[in-house]
Amino acid sequence: MPPPPPPPPTAPPPPEFQKKPLSQNAQKTLDKLRTRARRRPDWSEMMAEVEQGKKLRHVECNDRSRPILTCKSMTKVKGQFIFETEKANAHNVLLQQIQQGIRLKPTKCNDRSLRKFRRQMTIEEQIQKSESRANFAEPPPEEEEDEMDDIDKLRDDLQSTKQMLALELRNKEAHERENKRLLARIANLEAELERERWSITGEPVTRTSTVSAIDESLVQSLKSEAESAQKQASLLEKKYQDTAEQLDKAKTEIEEQKRKIALLEKQISQGSRPQIQWQHFSYEDDDEEDDYAIQQRSFRRQVFAKTTHNPLPNVCVQHRAKPIPHSNFPLKAFL
Repeated sequence: MPPPPPPPPTAPPPPEFQKKPLSQNAQKTLDKLRTRARRRPDWSEMMAEVEQGKKLRHVECNDRSRPILTCKSMTKVKGQFIFETEKANAHNVLLQQIQQGIRLKPTKCNDRSLRKFRRQMTIEEQIQKSESRANFAEPPPEEEEDEMDDIDKLRDDLQSTKQMLALELRNKEAHERENKRLLARIANLEAELERERWSITGEPVTRTSTVSAIDESLVQSLKSEAESAQKQASLLEKKYQDTAEQLDKAKTEIEEQKRKIALLEKQISQGSRPQIQWQHFSYEDDDEEDDYAIQQRSFRRQVFAKTTHNPLPNVCVQHRAKPIPHSNFPLKAFL
C-alpha cells in the first residue's frame, strides 16, 4: 500500500491585535469621562453636546397592538386598530388613489411637425394624380391654395406693413427735429453775421429774414400767449396775497377766541363768578326781560336775603328799590 499523504500544514499564528490610534477629540472625551466632575453640569453645555451628535436613522414602527392616540372613531379588526380615515369606503379609497396617483396610459404621438392638417384625397383624386404624374409632358395640376394660407400671408403682410409705418414715423419725427435745430442754427449765424457787419461798418444792416410768414405768425402767437400768461400770473399773485392776508386775520381771530375760551374755562374750573355792581341795580326795567335776567334777579335777592337774614318779599317788577352801598355787602364770603 502506498504511504498516507502528509498532513496539511498548520495555519499561521494570528497577528497581534493592534488598536487604532485615537483622535484628539476622542482622547479629550475619554479624559473628561475618566476625571471626576468638579462642578455642576450646565444644561446648555449638555444640550450643545447632544446637538453635535450624529443624526440617528429613521425608525418606522407599524405596531398597532397598543395605539398611543385613542379616539372614538377607532375600531379593532383582526387584532389591529384602524382609524376612521383608513376604512375601505368609497371616500377613503378615492382619497388614497389621489394621494398615491394613478399611472396614466402610455400615448404615442407621430407628429412630424406638419404646419397644418390637409384634407385627405379620395381614391378618384389619387388616380387622377397618378395619371398626371405618368404623363410627364403635361404639367402637374396646381394645388388649390388653402384659406388658412391666405390668412397667414395676409397676417404677415399686415405685420410687415405695421413695422414699416412705425419706422417711417420715427424717421419723420427725427427729420423734423433736425430741421428745427438747423433753422435755429441758421438764425443764430445770421444774427452773428449782422453783429460783425455792424462792428465793421458802423451802420445798421437790414436783416435778411429767411423765416417764412408762417413762422412769423407763430412767433406772434407765442408772444401773445406769453403776455396773457404773464397777466394771469400777476392776477393770481394778487389773489394769493389777498387770501394770505385774510388767512392771517382769521388766524388772529381764532387765537383770540381760543384765549377767551381758555380764560372762561379757567374761571369755571376755579368756581369764580363775575362781580355784581349793586349800586347800579334796580328792580324797574322798561324793556321786556328775558329768562336770564329773571334768574339773575332771583339770585341777587337770595344773596341779599342771606346777608341781611331777612328774606325779601315778593316785590313786583314795577317796584323800584334803593341802591345798596358796596361796603354793606360782603361779597368775599360768597365768591
